[in-house]
Amino acid sequence: MKKFKKAMALSLALAMGLSLVACGGSTTETETEAPTEAATEAEEEEAAPADESAAKEEADLTGEGKVLNIQCWNDEFARRLRDHYPGFQANDPDDATAGGKIGDIEVKFTVTPSDDNAYQNNLDAVLPANADAADDDKVDLFLVEADYALKYVNTELALPVADLGIDVGSELSNQYQYTKDIVTDANGNLKGVSWQGCPGVLIYNREAAKEVLGSDDPATVQEAVKDWDTFNATAAKLKDAGYKITATANDTYRVFSDNVASPWVVDGKIVVDDNIKKWVVKHF
Repeated sequence: MKKFKKAMALSLALAMGLSLVACGGSTTETETEAPTEAATEAEEEEAAPADESAAKEEADLTGEGKVLNIQCWNDEFARRLRDHYPGFQANDPDDATAGGKIGDIEVKFTVTPSDDNAYQNNLDAVLPANADAADDDKVDLFLVEADYALKYVNTELALPVADLGIDVGSELSNQYQYTKDIVTDANGNLKGVSWQGCPGVLIYNREAAKEVLGSDDPATVQEAVKDWDTFNATAAKLKDAGYKITATANDTYRVFSDNVASPWVVDGKIVVDDNIKKWVVKHF
């Protein structure tokens, strides 16, 4: 996976919102005195081991392939890589999924729409075959959604982020914890990074709030939905006034499903988490 480390180190930093300098070196200009000849020679001597290491790393890439293969279901990540990776050479400026080049590494996107579970079916087919695939055909990076992330995180199909040389403790310290929890395996290994976080919000009808709650002020509305007992009591008031508190029962599902304590299947048996049961009881 050395080609993956080489080509994706900076893009992972981009995905995590880190500074480009952390991976690419500082570009800050400062005024300094001209170095003496002795100092220059000393610097060159100190730099030699690093140069040798870089050369060794380049040499170690032999047999790793020259194609960085990325599996995704749309063009979102491809557009961000094209637009924000310094020096990325796009094959087609109008189609990010057409890939491009990062130095001498070709970037190739395989797009499989998620309709009818097609994307997961594709991953289920190509990931187990990775070990026997040709170097230029191996999947190096694949995207997942929170709904099914653990399906792949809790397997050997995903590599710990730390194995890429990224210090997850310091370099991800400002990332929202829930985005890390989603891709952390049962052994505590972070297997992925998130390049976006979607906030949860309650959008309400201000006129209905004034009529039923007496005010449309956010603080008043928040108090009316502060916990599930209060939420249900408010829902009853709204119903009596001819309103529904949510459009469908599915609108509250993620609040419960994102707080489960166990996977759906344990030791070959289906496990229905208590939070899922609570959701069912409250809505059906």
